[in-house]
Amino acid sequence: MHQLGRLPHSTLATLAEEYGPLMYLKIGQIENIIVSSPELAQQVLKAHDLVFASRPALSAANRLACKCKDIAMALYSAYWRSIRKICIMELLSAKRVQSFRFVREEETTHLEESIAEASYTHINLTERIFLLVRSMVERVALG
Repeated sequence: MHQLGRLPHSTLATLAEEYGPLMYLKIGQIENIIVSSPELAQQVLKAHDLVFASRPALSAANRLACKCKDIAMALYSAYWRSIRKICIMELLSAKRVQSFRFVREEETTHLEESIAEASYTHINLTERIFLLVRSMVERVALG
């Protein structure tokens, strides 16, 4: 990756000018197909969408995500489609999302109060929003 320099997108654009809009590039141990043309990218993704539907198989994901059986890391397959359907129907239905409105309101109020308390100091808003989302997910998932 260091060979691409500080502006890897510029380096890749220069390579595309020399070698064309479709390139094979091995970066470290990872094999990459670089598509530099919007038209070609659309064509590749339409014709080969199932090839790109899954995440790469990573050993860390295998260990951390129950051998890639959770919805975030499962490979695109009939199994993934079925757990996605269950997730949408049971966890993300309008009724279920609405049932946790009070959690979102309480956590948002807590964020507003913490920002108001720190009104004369610098704050890391990215960190605070991350904590907001984490708190909401924890409360919804764990009670």
